[in-house]
Amino acid sequence: MEALKKELLSLAKKSDGIFEKIENKDAISRISYDKIKNALDKYDFKGGVPLEEITEDVIQLLDKWTLQTNHPMHFGLFQPSVTSSGVVADALAAIYNPQLGAWWFSPAANEIEKISLDYITRKLGFDPKTSFSYYTNGGSESNFTAVLCALTRRFPEYRKRGLLALKKQPIIYASVDAHDSIIKIAHQAGLGREAVIRIPVDEKRRLDVGKLELQIKQDRQNDLEPFMVIATAGTTAFGVIDPLSEIASLGKSENLWVHVDGAWGAGFVLSENTRSFLKGIHEVDSITWDPHKTLPVPTGAGFFLTKHKEATKRTFSIDAHYVPDELEDRTDLYKVGLLWSRRFIGLKIFMLLAELGEENLSRMLNHQFEMGNYLRKLLVENGWEIVNHTSLPVICFRHQNHEFPMQMVLDYLLERRKCWISNVEYNGESVLRACISSYKTNKKHVEMLVEELNYALIHLPPHCLISFPQNNFCSA
Repeated sequence: MEALKKELLSLAKKSDGIFEKIENKDAISRISYDKIKNALDKYDFKGGVPLEEITEDVIQLLDKWTLQTNHPMHFGLFQPSVTSSGVVADALAAIYNPQLGAWWFSPAANEIEKISLDYITRKLGFDPKTSFSYYTNGGSESNFTAVLCALTRRFPEYRKRGLLALKKQPIIYASVDAHDSIIKIAHQAGLGREAVIRIPVDEKRRLDVGKLELQIKQDRQNDLEPFMVIATAGTTAFGVIDPLSEIASLGKSENLWVHVDGAWGAGFVLSENTRSFLKGIHEVDSITWDPHKTLPVPTGAGFFLTKHKEATKRTFSIDAHYVPDELEDRTDLYKVGLLWSRRFIGLKIFMLLAELGEENLSRMLNHQFEMGNYLRKLLVENGWEIVNHTSLPVICFRHQNHEFPMQMVLDYLLERRKCWISNVEYNGESVLRACISSYKTNKKHVEMLVEELNYALIHLPPHCLISFPQNNFCSA
């Protein structure tokens, strides 16, 4: 046991060293398909290769030809830098390999998860005794769980006979900016992709509640059966939070299950400074959150919460004679979720919460929020225009000359490999998008990003040049 502990602590130190090495390199590697293929050509699986050699090869592959999300200049799609506690947690989960599907198979692991689940549940404004929460592999699984629970609760006959038992087409509402996983989920649930009706957004790109109300009325007149609305807390493209309280109120009056897809944004309830942005989240029926999108833990780590504990049991309960009987005061997870066998997902969240404590965790999230505001300030000072309206650290922007091709700026910036950002479509136009998701990103990195953007502008081909103000960030 002592030897294992030393090995794991050594692994933590080594991972810190790897992270530091990543920070000192470019954020983007030059990808070569031919070199990757050549490096893998020797693996025909006809004969064995020593583990040490395999390990070295994999390290080289991942080090050279992977987008390094642990880099502080990765302003990407909700992939935070990870800490060594997450590395150790996943290693422990692999070593002991507990199966969390039934409580009796892994009592300690189940209870470790429960203590962290209860903490998060309380932070979201729910009572752990009357609600239900558990860890998932990610947001898609959590959202699918919500849809199945909502269907089963609203249409009891769906549980046994499926959609054939229903007289009308069930309808789900989500904004045009909601995550596209809901389309796949509607397909998987047997509802069909057209069961999802996209609601327009307002001038701030929030779900338009007035238009939602009109759509519900129209659909009922057309003999359809609305049963669910999905609000978003932190849209992927623009970081916008829908009006949660208004949607919850409408859902209650219209007998709709209100689900919040807060895969990224819901985690900001853990910060005292950002919690107020999620006003009304405690009023809904269920919530999705992905700790691996907000906290520095490895993928995948999702979270599902609902105040309808009985709905999860009715949706997923099953009697399996080959599994030990469930204890009276404990829950077997295979009876309340999509998965049967499940790995120890929650250990990395437990270890992070235990290592940091809520004050340091809040400070970490506050830092990301502050860096988002700092980036907005520098962009405006340097002639850029912010196009999205959110308090969360997702910034979508373009140059004040709207005809200037932002795609060319992005291509040039990525070719330099110093940082990674993306682009999104805004009102039919491609704009740039940067997200502060790493706790390592500081003012120096934000300034370097603005330097790179400005450098791209003044070094593009002559026919693309525009008048650009002199500033402190043109010397890259």
